[in-house]
Amino acid sequence: MTATLIRPLDASDMPLTVAHGFAPVLVEDAKRNLSVAITSVEKSRSKTKQQIRIKTQPNTQVTLAVVDEGILQIKNTKTPDIHGYFYQKRALEVTSHDLYALLFPELNISGTSSFGGDGYDLEKRVNPLSNGRTELVSFWSGILTTNGNGEATFDVNIPQFSGDLRVMVVAYKDNAFGSATKNMKVADPVVISAGLPRFLSPGDELILPVNISNTENKAANATVTLQLSGQLAAGAIPSVQKIMIPAGKETRAVFSLKALQAIGIGKISVKVNAFGETFTQETELTIRPASPLLKTSQSGLIAGGKQGIIDLTNSFIPATSQSQVILSRSPLVQGGGKALATLLGYPFGCLEQTVSKAFPQIYFSDLTKAMATPVYMVRNGESDFNPMTNVQQAIRKIESLQLFNGGMAMWPGATQEDWWTTAYAVHFLEEARRAGFETNGKTLSKATDYLTGKTGVTSTKEVITASTGNGLAYGGEPSSGTQTRKTVVRREAIYSIYVLALTGHPNRSSMNYYKQNAQLLTIDAKYLLAAAFQLAGDTRSFTALLPKNYSVETGTQVFDDSYSSPLRNLALVLNTLIETDPDNLQITPLARQLSKAVQSASYINTQEAAFAVLALGKIAKQTSGSTVIASVTLNGKNLAKFEGKEVKLSKAISNQKLAVTTQGKGNLFWFAQNEGMSATGAYVEEDQGLHIRRSFLTREGKPIGQLHKNDLVIVKLSLSSINGLPIENVVITDLLPAGLEIENPRITEPLDMPWIKNAAIPEYLDIRDDRIHFFTTANKSEKSFYYQVRVISKGIFTVGPAAADAMYQGEYRSYSGGGKLKVE
Repeated sequence: MTATLIRPLDASDMPLTVAHGFAPVLVEDAKRNLSVAITSVEKSRSKTKQQIRIKTQPNTQVTLAVVDEGILQIKNTKTPDIHGYFYQKRALEVTSHDLYALLFPELNISGTSSFGGDGYDLEKRVNPLSNGRTELVSFWSGILTTNGNGEATFDVNIPQFSGDLRVMVVAYKDNAFGSATKNMKVADPVVISAGLPRFLSPGDELILPVNISNTENKAANATVTLQLSGQLAAGAIPSVQKIMIPAGKETRAVFSLKALQAIGIGKISVKVNAFGETFTQETELTIRPASPLLKTSQSGLIAGGKQGIIDLTNSFIPATSQSQVILSRSPLVQGGGKALATLLGYPFGCLEQTVSKAFPQIYFSDLTKAMATPVYMVRNGESDFNPMTNVQQAIRKIESLQLFNGGMAMWPGATQEDWWTTAYAVHFLEEARRAGFETNGKTLSKATDYLTGKTGVTSTKEVITASTGNGLAYGGEPSSGTQTRKTVVRREAIYSIYVLALTGHPNRSSMNYYKQNAQLLTIDAKYLLAAAFQLAGDTRSFTALLPKNYSVETGTQVFDDSYSSPLRNLALVLNTLIETDPDNLQITPLARQLSKAVQSASYINTQEAAFAVLALGKIAKQTSGSTVIASVTLNGKNLAKFEGKEVKLSKAISNQKLAVTTQGKGNLFWFAQNEGMSATGAYVEEDQGLHIRRSFLTREGKPIGQLHKNDLVIVKLSLSSINGLPIENVVITDLLPAGLEIENPRITEPLDMPWIKNAAIPEYLDIRDDRIHFFTTANKSEKSFYYQVRVISKGIFTVGPAAADAMYQGEYRSYSGGGKLKVE
């Protein structure tokens, strides 16, 4: 029904002159609504067979479902109303038009309709985690047809279960529809509820409470028996106990059990003899390894004309073990071209940027050939994109910016030299001279004299390694916190010592002083000083000073007057090793680490780009003439051939030894990665590029002492990149001990914990019964993730390590914090 109201326009403030109204008239045909009746028992015992009878019109098609009421509440599922669905109110299919908007165009009423709000749906308030060891109760009849009396039956075998079942029926015949619902309560005279966790780990010891409820109106004397099979054994508490259960009450029996040192399935059977019957509850429990996904990586090279073995054997569970091997003529990945493109045509013109732009272009052709770099360049004439021109112009500019004392000024007309940039310019001039470019010997001589004078005086500074409160002390200003400081040598001094040795003018007295005071050296400075000794012919001092691997000290300040950054320092270290010890085994992993870091960085500055391209360009030059080829065999059978193009192997090589035979000139570089889970939970505690640590805290933020059942625990996971370089696609995996259970933050009301500051937000969060995953990017600044767990069981439980690894770069990983946890 529609209605239109028109009122004359008068002097009132009400502009509306026409209105339309619509109202539905509901018509119901009783013949189209089927009457459906369900006949079943009101109350049933578990492990019995029950028949459900449906009564409606003859020759009607019906379908019946019997589902646990708890499952239906998860999604707030209601019994289908099929008649209401097909005969619901239809949308209005009539539109109205009038001319008043054209007659009175100045009358414009704008607005928006209101929106309805969401109700308090149950699906937002229940735990979304599924429990795989619980048998779900859900039956469906399929499509049934009623007989001539309008009846149909469906039999259900009720399993071990206690609770409410909802019986739902939907029926239709021709254009008539109907539905009905009824609940069936399932309860035994004795109901058994064992307080089991969701899983156990090998070696776990569990105190198992078993609650036994008497649903009858009379008391019962009962015998409770615990039976175990599979990977479980009984503990010290007797497995048979006698108890008395009052009428309508509950009594508890307590047992103990232990998981064997093996993975698999354990079966727990609790039997109660009472009222002349035996009531049984059986539960299967997974004994899973307390191991996250572990990764190992290795790399090496095989010279042309030689044979080598790539050993991929490991102790991982076979079903979880995977391996990958990459064969290449170069240790590089894409990345150098991005850094070079950053430098070409750089818009500024100070000395540091001029040298940064020109320095790596000495090796431009080698890098672009090796990397197939899509960089625009001009080969002839003067242009910002002509590498030869850039190098020559940079040499001339350096000469023009030298001051009377031999130091270099940053800008034309400046009267103050810059120490780092002077050493940087001398480094560039020396490498350009070696590459065949003409340099001014007098300019180089005055600059080396300046560097010799600067390095002849001890030059140190204090850096902050840790702080509390507001102990940041920007610009030396006082602060309210505390600081831990460390005295270190200035990077300008050690870099200058290295450059002097490179030019053939080593400052031996300064080199020996810092060698005797190695505690003053940062790790990158140790590489530079070791290289200076190597260039000076002192191999013994080089070997003694050179670190075993490169990593940034935790908390060390890196940004200073030397234009330091984690990526720049890594590139400088790599360049130094290539220059002084080209066969060093650290070069291969450092080269891949650097090229991947450059590729993933959202922004790189001129120092980072220059030293990255310088180092990667030298490697490209070394490998550009390689003709090495190889064949790979497994157990005497040919597996693959390497003919120059990068080869990746991953099928059927896990836990094997690959034999590699090479031919030709040059080196074959190989990179291998194993991953899998440890059956015993054994792992190597290590920090390879990543640093992950876990803390168990109280709700007040203090370290946990003794744990008790029902305690709330805050788990803190702290992640950082050791080298300070951004590492993408990092997965943090935290394995829970069996006695703890995640309180999902999506359904737990926020607690008052103001001590949590700057909690990190993961890119993605994945929650499972026994572990939680955070997906994020690791940076030098520490990220902290928090989540809540509840102590649910007493016993002694295995705690797996907190793990962090880069999904696509297995060389980045960290595992820490495994052990045992006791709950009183």
